[in-house]
Amino acid sequence: MANLNRIRRKRGTRFWGSLLILSVVFALGGCVQLKRDLKDGITQFVDEFNRGMLENREGAIKKFGYTGKQTEIIVESILITPYTVKPGDQWSQELKYALLSPEPERNFLVVEKVIFAGSRGEKIDLLVSESKKGQGVHLLTLKVTVPMDIESGEYHIISTISTLNHSKTAKGYFFVKK
Repeated sequence: MANLNRIRRKRGTRFWGSLLILSVVFALGGCVQLKRDLKDGITQFVDEFNRGMLENREGAIKKFGYTGKQTEIIVESILITPYTVKPGDQWSQELKYALLSPEPERNFLVVEKVIFAGSRGEKIDLLVSESKKGQGVHLLTLKVTVPMDIESGEYHIISTISTLNHSKTAKGYFFVKK
């Protein structure tokens, strides 16, 4: 089993019905059990969801050379580990992003969304979370167990950070090998 990367973060997450599955679209064959399991409850696959602030507004301004001319979402990096997993293993995502505005006291209503996309077109919303955040650098982590009946192949993770008028997306991937 892959070495588990434990990521701890502050609590305070608001879930929409634990975790909201907005859509489950599957290609033919191979995903019947996964589809049933997801309908029964995605929480059996999503083991841990956390988020927190890494740097305040001043730190983010210095880090990214922010000029204060417009509101910005800056996606710093996405890390998915391990790259290769087997059914039953866990993978984790770590996404760093910054929220900045010319108005120093502005807070943002942020929607964090993580989508699992399979090699044959299947897409599953693993996470949709809405929360109020201050300006600065933030960290979103997600730890997921790979279903036992998943097919070998490359899978994509699409993470989107959205505010009222802005949105940024980061993509990563991992490989399942039986």
